[in-house]
Amino acid sequence: MGSDQPGRIRVEAAAAAQGKDLRYLQDWATDRVGIAYVELIDSLRSRCRELRAAVAATSWQLPFSVIHGDAHAGNLQSDARGQVVLGDLDSVSIGPPEWDLVPAAHGVERFGDPRPQYDALTAAYGFELLASPTWPTLRGIRELQLVTSVIAGLTGRPDVADELAHRLRSLISHDTTYWHRYR
Repeated sequence: MGSDQPGRIRVEAAAAAQGKDLRYLQDWATDRVGIAYVELIDSLRSRCRELRAAVAATSWQLPFSVIHGDAHAGNLQSDARGQVVLGDLDSVSIGPPEWDLVPAAHGVERFGDPRPQYDALTAAYGFELLASPTWPTLRGIRELQLVTSVIAGLTGRPDVADELAHRLRSLISHDTTYWHRYR
């Protein structure tokens, strides 16, 4: 779990936009997000700093161990025998096991995913992340990842641009309304 690192890299990539991409992002931020693009970038940079400090101050509930780092249903695959296996192992590392519950917990809170599936997962895992004091920090990291994952390549993607604007408006205003998955 690289705390804010991927988000920070993506924010800097978005800040480096030039030419028509920069003009598009400036117009989009003003018209759709309701904030000047330079202010949006500054806000995201500030969020990166806040999360870095929050991670440094976090007392993890579970002992560090091997974690997948990107555990979500999209990374489950069937092998030749029909057994389910976890794929996409490029984020495997040593870290807080809470991190592997983040996509499921965030799916319940931000995307309205079915709570019974999450409850079954936490029962099997033996830890309820949504009730943990670590959840606000982990949620913040996940949300930063999700709002920065597409911003630099937004030009020509109006459906993604609309949803990203919604996500950013809600993040900036601390509104916890549901988000929609990109299509």
